[in-house]
Amino acid sequence: MAIPAALGVNPLQTTLIELGIVSGRVALLLRSAEIHPVQNMRVLDLQVEGEVLLPCDRCAEDTWIHVENVDHLLVKFGEETNTDEDDVWTLGPNEHQLDIKRRVYEMALLSLPQRRVHSNEADCNPVVLQALNTYRVEDNADSIWKGLKDLELDEFDPSDEEE
Repeated sequence: MAIPAALGVNPLQTTLIELGIVSGRVALLLRSAEIHPVQNMRVLDLQVEGEVLLPCDRCAEDTWIHVENVDHLLVKFGEETNTDEDDVWTLGPNEHQLDIKRRVYEMALLSLPQRRVHSNEADCNPVVLQALNTYRVEDNADSIWKGLKDLELDEFDPSDEEE
């Protein structure tokens, strides 16, 4: 996917550009890509939304996880193209478009939740859930640590110490 580098005075707005499905595991939409002129630079505002197929952390079955992210990129003009920096890209005089595929991929990756589970526990594999419940430790179970709750500790007061 490329955004035209002829970044004119009027903002360019592109909506609902489908990035497609990659290996049957990702379905992303670039909701919007707007280019705003600021002095001798341009600001590229990106909004990504979609679904990623990942294994559930609870039952290991595949589940679709919703992703949504917004990013801003500053594009300045220079002698040579440089896209190594995270927030500021330099566009050389011979370049006419920006390749933002990697940027969109990273936006989707960064918006994934830490815990990836089915939105409804009933959608999880019942055999796995039953096995998890078999080995679940109850909060009220007798434990070697239970006696520590009743242990009385003297509060430490630094003013009680002698100098």
